[in-house]
Amino acid sequence: MALVFMWICLTSVLLSGSYAQICAPCHQDATCRAGTCICNAGFTGNGMDCQDNDPPVFTANSCPSDRTKVADPRSMETMVTWSDPTATDSTNVAPTVQCTPASGTDFTIGQTPVTCTATDAAGNMATPDCTFTVTVEDFNECTATNSDRHTCDESISVCMNTDGDYNCNCNAGYSNNNGDGKTCEDIYECQPSPCTNAQCTNTAGSFTCTCNAGYSQSSGDATMCIDDPPVFDTQCPADINRFADPRSTTTTVTWTDPMASDVVDGGSVNVVCNPPSGRDLQIGTHRVTCTATDSAGNTRDCSFDVIITDFNECTASVGSPGRHDCVNAECSNEDGGFSCTCNNGYSKPNMDDHTCSDTTPPVFDPNTCRSPDAQVADPESMTSTSVTWTTPTATDTTGIAPTVTCTPSTNHAFRIGDTDVTCIARDAAGNMALINCAFTVTVIDFDECSAVMNRDNCDTFANCTNIDGGFLCTCTAGYTGSGVTCTECADGFFGLGCLSRCTCIQGADCNNVNGACTCTPGFTNAVCDKDYLDVELSVTEEPVLDTAAVDNASLRCQVNLPSGDLDPANPVIITNPDGTSETASMIMEGLYEIIVHDISPAISGKYTCTATTVINGVGLSDSDEFELDVLGPGRIISLNESTEGKLGETATVYCVVNARPRPVITWYDKNNAVIEATDPKYSILSVDGQERLTSSLSVLNLARVDNGTYICETSNSLTQDKDRREAAIIVIEVPEVDNVDATAVSATEVEVTWRVSYDGNALPFMCKVDYRKPGRPDWTLGAFAEEPPLSRRITNLDAYTDYPVRVICRNRAGVGLEVMLPNPIRTLQAAPDAPENVRVTAITSSSLTVEWDAPVIKRGTIAYYVVTVDSAFDEPKSHRTPGPGNPAPLSLVVSELSPYRDYTIFVTAFNVERSNELKGADSQMIAHKTAQSVPSAPVNVLLDNEGDTCIFTWDPPEHENGIIVSYKIFRNAYLFPDAGTENMDEIPDLEKSDFVVTNVTSRSYSVRKVDLTVYTRYRFEVRASTQAGEGAVSTETDLTCDSPRAVPAELQQPMVSDSSENQITDSTFTMKAGPVSQRNGPISCVELTIIRLNDDEVIEGKDPDVLYHPDIHRSYEEAQAAPGLPYIAVVLEG
Repeated sequence: MALVFMWICLTSVLLSGSYAQICAPCHQDATCRAGTCICNAGFTGNGMDCQDNDPPVFTANSCPSDRTKVADPRSMETMVTWSDPTATDSTNVAPTVQCTPASGTDFTIGQTPVTCTATDAAGNMATPDCTFTVTVEDFNECTATNSDRHTCDESISVCMNTDGDYNCNCNAGYSNNNGDGKTCEDIYECQPSPCTNAQCTNTAGSFTCTCNAGYSQSSGDATMCIDDPPVFDTQCPADINRFADPRSTTTTVTWTDPMASDVVDGGSVNVVCNPPSGRDLQIGTHRVTCTATDSAGNTRDCSFDVIITDFNECTASVGSPGRHDCVNAECSNEDGGFSCTCNNGYSKPNMDDHTCSDTTPPVFDPNTCRSPDAQVADPESMTSTSVTWTTPTATDTTGIAPTVTCTPSTNHAFRIGDTDVTCIARDAAGNMALINCAFTVTVIDFDECSAVMNRDNCDTFANCTNIDGGFLCTCTAGYTGSGVTCTECADGFFGLGCLSRCTCIQGADCNNVNGACTCTPGFTNAVCDKDYLDVELSVTEEPVLDTAAVDNASLRCQVNLPSGDLDPANPVIITNPDGTSETASMIMEGLYEIIVHDISPAISGKYTCTATTVINGVGLSDSDEFELDVLGPGRIISLNESTEGKLGETATVYCVVNARPRPVITWYDKNNAVIEATDPKYSILSVDGQERLTSSLSVLNLARVDNGTYICETSNSLTQDKDRREAAIIVIEVPEVDNVDATAVSATEVEVTWRVSYDGNALPFMCKVDYRKPGRPDWTLGAFAEEPPLSRRITNLDAYTDYPVRVICRNRAGVGLEVMLPNPIRTLQAAPDAPENVRVTAITSSSLTVEWDAPVIKRGTIAYYVVTVDSAFDEPKSHRTPGPGNPAPLSLVVSELSPYRDYTIFVTAFNVERSNELKGADSQMIAHKTAQSVPSAPVNVLLDNEGDTCIFTWDPPEHENGIIVSYKIFRNAYLFPDAGTENMDEIPDLEKSDFVVTNVTSRSYSVRKVDLTVYTRYRFEVRASTQAGEGAVSTETDLTCDSPRAVPAELQQPMVSDSSENQITDSTFTMKAGPVSQRNGPISCVELTIIRLNDDEVIEGKDPDVLYHPDIHRSYEEAQAAPGLPYIAVVLEG
């Protein structure tokens, strides 16, 4: 219960009339002022009750700053001190300052925040608190230089600082066996030995493997020694040179194979040479490689060349075996034989024959095989004459002149007429000319009818006919008689012998020779049985309008029949150019006329005269036409309407004008301006002749602007008429070409296009395309072809080759300038040739490094290569080089291969054109084997635990990956479950585990159970080894091999139990059986034998079985009756 005091302040009036304060007692922390209690500074209230509500304030700069200190050596902490901050309070009573943790506290390694508070008497606390951080850093024993420095042996370990301490991290080959982290001891690596096929030597911090004899260090594993390849005791023979057997391309070559031995195999090894000795070898150079192979599959090669040279049968000595047997022929040596080429004039029936015979027939000289001149029969004999000639000549390829025989022979009497003569030629071998010489001997009859001879007596109107040996007289046509006398045919007859009758009528005369009829006037035909009509129209004189007077024109029509023979209903009619017609007047018999009056150029045109008659009742008409041309003065007769001229040359137009009277000719240019004779661009000439005036206009130095129409205009003083005609001048020139472009269509074809910018004034033109092969100075010329199209395809080109191209066009003006393609056009890529010299340069168990040379003919930039590998066990696989690249790499590591497997390899190059892959030819195949690798685990592991022997068997690994050189069997020892610990079966006893190595031929291992550590359960594992190392371990079998039990080892000395002090009575005490070092089976019982000793008896160090043989052990009761006898006091069972 709190006691509360209340004070009341009263007021009184002083004598002076002022007021004075009279206060009741104020609060102890208040002051009375003017009768009022007022709380002192730092307090609040009504004066009667004052309270301290102001918190204290830390003195400026009195709060300690952050501080850092190093921990004590080998300790996690150190003591840190500081001066606490100070604080003030408005009550002037010093506040209480407290820091947590306090100064002098042991701080651990790391950062610790410290908070100091100030509290006044009223419990007010300063805000904010005073805070700072204490940082304790670890003492680094590893870098210390004083006595606190670490104690690590720096030659075999490295000091590693830790918070509050340090550790000595042992170097490789050393370990901290005592667990203090401060000492390192050498590890004995040689038990078990990590070396394969080598002796292990422990060294400080490491070990070395010294290879056994016949083994050498593996390049990839210092613990592995691999079987050395065998060594040649005798080397390969030197290169062997031999001649092939005569007339053969082979010969048998033998040699003595080299001998080799291997240390591991303990003697000689098999050597195989390829090709083997005794083989028939072809002409050429053969590389013989002899390979020695030991039992592990290691090989060593030596090689030499066997050079087989062709036996030259042609140069072999005469009489020597194998010399050629050519007859009449030249010998030519060939690989494996020879050939015989027949001498000139000789041949052989079969190419393989060696004897040549003269089978070539002789040949006549055609210049000597001619008919002699014709001869006249002897006048005396009248029927024959003797004819001689030069015998024809013949030649033979052997050079020996053949014999020529003619039938009939020369100087023979030939009868009148033609006689065929045949000459044959026979050479020395009896060959006859295939084409005989044949000619004709002609004997001409003596001609009595000849005017020179004049020996006949024929009539004047007879023909003399010569016959062999005489002549005949025959009257000619129109006459008859014996021939010696001939008379003319009688009237009405004609022909030979006057035997033909004449057929002429209408009083016509008959020719006595041929019977031809001579018709009387008005009749025609062969026998004069018909009339004929012939009409001809002409003008008496070409009308010319050359004077002011009016002229007429006379058109006359001549008819061959008399007017009486004409058809009166159809008189002679002349048709005018306008289609009107009029009857012509007869001037005289057979001549009719019309007169055209007032001639003018308008009457010019075509006139037709037609006459009609009836002969033998058949109407017959005939007509003739005439072109009437009325010429006026200055009329243009002719003007070449179109004239061509080449650029830069001259074009001339000719204007021919009627010159009666002489007209005036004016020329106009293409702009219709008069051409002045003084204009240097033109040349105007005039020539008179034959009442014609010819004016020529020549345009000089033709330019394109001269193309156009020029006018020839004439005028005359007679009619004041003008005549105008136009003539075109066409300036022609060679075509011009531009915009030549080319596109590669394929690897062998290029499409070339161009534009003809000027065709030479619409002249037909032709173009051609030439191209040039790289490195060649000459052009491959194309053929000119009609255009369009303005394109040409060049074919039969080489792939991926740059070709310069030019285009040339021509027309009848000439050949234009060649225009080159700005840049050579490159044909597209094509499939390349095969890569060359494929080889393997590096081998591992899972990869082959393949290298090759680029194709000689690439036909592009090789984008990439594909290496294809194949084996008898896998599908072919293709491996592509990175790319595309330029150049593409020429090697590739082909990985993911199986170890120790034969592979065939080939390489293919690819070009890529417009996303199309162009596969080249495959290279030649090579064969290579991958290196050995560690094998997989053996399979089908079995363990037979029956009987006294454990038999452990297995099958080879599924993937041997090489030649299995050994198997290593691991015998893993496990504690029995009854060893006193739960699941001890799962705890391996490493001290009892071991391994054995068996040879390569065995896939089983047996061990007698008595040879194993007693009372031990074993499980077996096996792993195989190749030269590359040990493979995976097999799966441990569930079956076990249990070794038999044995007598346990001697118990150690029994001891009084530690807790026996309180258990000893006058008749009992507690004993503890000593431990047994080797149980060798479950302990079934322990017997504790008690012997009561005399007080002075000493048995320390004595053998109990010697002192007290088990046979004298007694029961407790018996021992009590006979002191000194041992008795079995306790039996511990189970």
